Amino acid sequence: MLASLKKLAFFDVRKCFREDGSLKSIPELDEETAFALAGMHVQKAYEHLGNGLAKGVGVIKRIKFHDRGLNLERLGRYVPGFFKNNKVGVEAKISIADRIAAGRKRVAEAQRTRHLN
Repeated sequence: MLASLKKLAFFDVRKCFREDGSLKSIPELDEETAFALAGMHVQKAYEHLGNGLAKGVGVIKRIKFHDRGLNLERLGRYVPGFFKNNKVGVEAKISIADRIAAGRKRVAEAQRTRHLN
């Protein structure tokens, strides 16, 4: 599990591309790169010529990776004390029941004041 989180958190996106900047095909990806992919969408692009005619002009490829920030956070949970300063403490001195009772009292006083005027 820890090794998998490290792969996702520290993945280098440059490994998805060839030297010329083109995107590698799925069979060309090494295991670590393929593991980091969350999805890929390939769509043909067309130039519309009118009268229902179109000419293929290329391919649009979209790649999505697993969330790096989320995986860094998950990885940080394995490091003792890593998140120790991020704990938030809340101390309530007034209960919700007390606040509701105080609100009802204010409403009742406002209604009583309106009736007197």
